[in-house]
Amino acid sequence: MTILSAKSGTIGNDISSIGAFRQSENSKHEEKIKSLEIEQTSLIKELNRLRQSYDEVKSDSIAKTRQIQLLRDFYTEQYEVSKHEQIEYFTRILNLFQDLPDSNRNKNFHRQNSSSLLLDDIRNDLDQRINS
Repeated sequence: MTILSAKSGTIGNDISSIGAFRQSENSKHEEKIKSLEIEQTSLIKELNRLRQSYDEVKSDSIAKTRQIQLLRDFYTEQYEVSKHEQIEYFTRILNLFQDLPDSNRNKNFHRQNSSSLLLDDIRNDLDQRINS
């Protein structure tokens, strides 16, 4: 009987050491799980922050693109208006020259430019220069 009691004591020690080992392993696993949960929470917060930042940048980019397009349209329109105003202004000047008396106009015109361009040729030349 002493042999049995010695063996049962050894088995009891083995069972308790296995239980302690399992408890130690369980404790390590629980710590690892808690650590991973904390890391997951941190990563989710960082992901949400990055999404918010991305959405803000995207929204700003869209707004800037719209603003640039509006400015481009505005300045294109202003350029066209200005170009047409210049053509109208120069046409008025040419009309004033045309309305001068013949002898006076010819003297002044030949004094400034020896070539005898017609008024329509001058207008066309002026229009081409403004358009280019």
